[in-house]
Amino acid sequence: MQDTTFSKFIKSLTEEELTSYAQRCGTSAVYLTGHLRPGYKTPRKELMTALVINSNGALTRDDVLAHFYPASAFNSSRVA
Repeated sequence: MQDTTFSKFIKSLTEEELTSYAQRCGTSAVYLTGHLRPGYKTPRKELMTALVINSNGALTRDDVLAHFYPASAFNSSRVA
């Protein structure tokens, strides 16, 4: 997974900030750091929306989408 804006944002938070952010988004800090930041899981639309809204302007919709759906995934040479 690339070092995306979303990944950088998650890594920049203190443990307390991360816990608070996760709670506001309706998830856990462990889910954010263990599943979402490394890209092992892709959140549902509602959680993606919450990630943007609760970032206090640090993340945009495009930032979150680029993390989970990187442009490289749509390289025409890789599409069947």
